[in-house]
Amino acid sequence: MSEGWIGVDLDGTLAEYDGWKGVEHIGKPIPSMVERVKAWIIEGKDVRIFTARVCMSQSKKDFTTAYEAIAAWCRKYIGKELKITAEKDWKMIKLWDDRCVSVIPNTGEIIPLDSNERVKELEAERDRLRKALKEVLNCEVVTDTGDYSKGGTGFDCNEVKEIIRGALAE
Repeated sequence: MSEGWIGVDLDGTLAEYDGWKGVEHIGKPIPSMVERVKAWIIEGKDVRIFTARVCMSQSKKDFTTAYEAIAAWCRKYIGKELKITAEKDWKMIKLWDDRCVSVIPNTGEIIPLDSNERVKELEAERDRLRKALKEVLNCEVVTDTGDYSKGGTGFDCNEVKEIIRGALAE
């Protein structure tokens, strides 16, 4: 098993959802997500159903009914029962959910759901950095021998240029 787990929302992400129809009603599977989950399982990843259907603020009867319905749905469409939770913990590494707003880590910046403006900004920044790296490849270093004993910086400029060429090729 991999370190950490992947949470997958049920309603609207893994199963179709067109409004609440009761604890036991779960929509049809969304094929692309079901296939993704199956692939993760084959890869040995820990995949869990992450849903409010099993939150602790409901009656024990509704909790049990929902849990059993989800487990049966998983057996039928995924081929095995998955862990089911309404809580995230420090080992959750990803959450797939139709209601989440995604942010760029450590920035608070939203990644827009309905536009790709941020993607365009990041692509422009990437292009600017690529141009700068190409300029570095074209410069000549005449004072640095790369030899510490002769006062150099200790790096080989040709080696740095090869690393840059490799990065630009990706």
